[in-house]
Order: sequence, then C-alpha cells, then structure tokens
Amino acid sequence: GRREERSRSRGGDQTEWISRQVAFLARYPEKRPPGLKVDASGTMRLSNLVIAWGKHHDLGEEEILESIQKHKFHEHSNTLRFSIDEQSNGDFEISVFKRRDGVKAGE
Repeated sequence: GRREERSRSRGGDQTEWISRQVAFLARYPEKRPPGLKVDASGTMRLSNLVIAWGKHHDLGEEEILESIQKHKFHEHSNTLRFSIDEQSNGDFEISVFKRRDGVKAGE
C-alpha cells in the first residue's frame, strides 16, 4: 500500500525520522504547520500534533508516541531529548529538550 512506500522512501528507520521532525517542529516556530501549538518551553499536545502535522504524513498517535519513546534520549548520552506526560483527559504532552538543557531521566 501507499503507507509502506512512503516510509520506505524516507530510508532507514521511520521512528527516527518522526522523532527528528517532532524535535525540529518544537525548536523552529517558523517551520511549524498552521494550527500546531507549542509553548515557550517546547511542549505540545499529542492530539494537536496529530491533527496539525501527523495526518499529512499518515501518522497517528501510536506511531508518534512509539517513535518518541524509542528516541527519548540524545544519542550516546543519558540526557533526555523528549518527555511524555499523560494528561487526565487521556491526551499526552510532549516536551522537547535541547542537549544543552542536560535534562536527565527522573528529574
């Protein structure tokens, strides 16, 4: 189907591509699609991310969450790249950290 072709054309691991895109959208306001809301600390809601960005790439909440979980840490370090907080309404808040923030798991 179309979905396999699209993920193949990105080359390599689609989860890595997704996690890089989410980090990119958090860091560069001018690159965000219309409707994507990210606060000053680099936090966004998963439901909003899916509507504003994911749907255009045939991606749902599961694929995005799985990708962020898989690439939660900066490469070769134990500093967090993402944190995921489940909200009481069942939505998730995704926060994106820069390497220099030096956020460690459990802080």
